Amino acid sequence: MTRYSRGEVVLVSFPFSERQGGKRRPALIVSSDAYNAASSDVIIAQITSRVAALPRPGDHRIEGWQQAGLLAPSLARARLATLHNSLILRRLGTMPDTDMRAFGQALAQALGLGK
Repeated sequence: MTRYSRGEVVLVSFPFSERQGGKRRPALIVSSDAYNAASSDVIIAQITSRVAALPRPGDHRIEGWQQAGLLAPSLARARLATLHNSLILRRLGTMPDTDMRAFGQALAQALGLGK
Protein backbone atom coordinates (compact mmCIF):
# COMPACT_ATOMS: atom_id res chain seq x y z
CA MET A 1 0.00 0.00 0.00
CA THR A 2 1.40 3.39 -0.99
CA ARG A 3 1.63 5.96 1.79
CA TYR A 4 0.88 9.61 1.21
CA SER A 5 1.83 12.59 3.35
CA ARG A 6 0.06 15.76 4.40
CA GLY A 7 0.94 18.51 1.93
CA GLU A 8 1.41 16.32 -1.11
CA VAL A 9 -0.34 17.46 -4.27
CA VAL A 10 -1.82 14.52 -6.16
CA LEU A 11 -3.93 13.86 -9.24
CA VAL A 12 -7.33 12.28 -8.55
CA SER A 13 -10.78 11.97 -10.04
CA PHE A 14 -12.34 14.51 -7.66
CA PRO A 15 -15.94 13.49 -6.95
CA PHE A 16 -18.81 15.73 -8.04
CA SER A 17 -21.00 16.82 -5.14
CA GLU A 18 -24.22 16.90 -7.15
CA ARG A 19 -23.97 13.69 -9.21
CA GLN A 20 -22.05 10.47 -9.69
CA GLY A 21 -18.61 10.54 -11.19
CA GLY A 22 -15.85 13.07 -10.97
CA LYS A 23 -13.36 15.17 -12.85
CA ARG A 24 -9.62 14.56 -13.06
CA ARG A 25 -7.92 17.35 -11.16
CA PRO A 26 -5.17 18.06 -8.67
CA ALA A 27 -5.91 17.84 -4.98
CA LEU A 28 -4.06 18.57 -1.76
CA ILE A 29 -3.74 15.93 0.94
CA VAL A 30 -4.88 17.64 4.15
CA SER A 31 -5.22 14.64 6.46
CA SER A 32 -2.48 14.26 9.05
CA ASP A 33 0.38 11.82 8.60
CA ALA A 34 -0.95 9.91 11.64
CA TYR A 35 -4.36 9.58 9.96
CA ASN A 36 -2.75 8.53 6.68
CA ALA A 37 -0.67 5.86 8.43
CA ALA A 38 -3.69 4.44 10.29
CA SER A 39 -6.10 4.46 7.36
CA SER A 40 -6.15 3.44 3.72
CA ASP A 41 -8.07 6.68 3.07
CA VAL A 42 -6.81 10.24 2.66
CA ILE A 43 -8.68 13.50 3.11
CA ILE A 44 -8.13 15.83 0.17
CA ALA A 45 -8.97 19.43 -0.74
CA GLN A 46 -9.81 20.49 -4.26
CA ILE A 47 -7.34 22.56 -6.27
CA THR A 48 -8.59 24.68 -9.16
CA SER A 49 -6.86 26.83 -11.74
CA ARG A 50 -9.89 29.15 -11.87
CA VAL A 51 -8.13 31.86 -9.86
CA ALA A 52 -10.44 34.56 -11.23
CA ALA A 53 -13.48 32.94 -9.59
CA LEU A 54 -15.05 34.83 -6.71
CA PRO A 55 -13.20 33.77 -3.56
CA ARG A 56 -15.10 31.67 -1.06
CA PRO A 57 -14.36 31.19 2.63
CA GLY A 58 -11.51 28.71 2.82
CA ASP A 59 -9.91 29.62 -0.52
CA HIS A 60 -6.15 30.15 -0.64
CA ARG A 61 -4.22 31.35 -3.67
CA ILE A 62 -1.18 29.07 -3.91
CA GLU A 63 1.95 31.21 -4.13
CA GLY A 64 4.31 28.28 -4.75
CA TRP A 65 2.15 26.64 -7.42
CA GLN A 66 5.15 25.56 -9.50
CA GLN A 67 6.83 23.85 -6.52
CA ALA A 68 3.50 22.12 -5.85
CA GLY A 69 3.71 20.56 -9.32
CA LEU A 70 0.84 22.58 -10.77
CA LEU A 71 0.75 23.78 -14.37
CA ALA A 72 -0.81 27.19 -13.69
CA PRO A 73 -1.61 29.59 -10.84
CA SER A 74 -4.19 27.86 -8.66
CA LEU A 75 -6.43 28.02 -5.60
CA ALA A 76 -6.77 25.45 -2.85
CA ARG A 77 -10.44 25.30 -1.88
CA ALA A 78 -12.28 24.18 1.25
CA ARG A 79 -14.04 21.53 -0.83
CA LEU A 80 -13.06 18.29 0.87
CA ALA A 81 -13.43 14.61 0.04
CA THR A 82 -12.24 11.35 1.54
CA LEU A 83 -10.86 8.83 -0.95
CA HIS A 84 -9.22 5.45 -0.74
CA ASN A 85 -5.54 6.02 -1.53
CA SER A 86 -5.74 3.53 -4.42
CA LEU A 87 -7.80 6.17 -6.27
CA ILE A 88 -4.83 8.53 -6.39
CA LEU A 89 -3.54 8.51 -9.95
CA ARG A 90 -0.10 10.03 -9.24
CA ARG A 91 1.90 12.49 -7.19
CA LEU A 92 2.44 15.95 -8.68
CA GLY A 93 4.51 17.74 -6.04
CA THR A 94 4.52 19.14 -2.52
CA MET A 95 2.80 22.27 -1.26
CA PRO A 96 5.30 24.78 0.16
CA ASP A 97 5.14 25.09 3.97
CA THR A 98 4.02 28.73 3.83
CA ASP A 99 1.10 27.85 1.55
CA MET A 100 0.23 24.84 3.68
CA ARG A 101 0.07 26.96 6.85
CA ALA A 102 -1.99 29.67 5.13
CA PHE A 103 -4.43 27.13 3.70
CA GLY A 104 -4.70 25.42 7.09
CA GLN A 105 -5.78 28.74 8.61
CA ALA A 106 -8.26 29.41 5.79
CA LEU A 107 -9.68 25.89 6.14
CA ALA A 108 -10.02 26.25 9.92
CA GLN A 109 -11.97 29.50 9.43
CA ALA A 110 -14.23 27.94 6.81
CA LEU A 111 -14.98 25.01 9.15
CA GLY A 112 -15.35 27.18 12.26
CA LEU A 113 -12.54 25.36 14.07
CA GLY A 114 -10.68 26.88 16.99
CA LYS A 115 -13.62 28.91 18.26
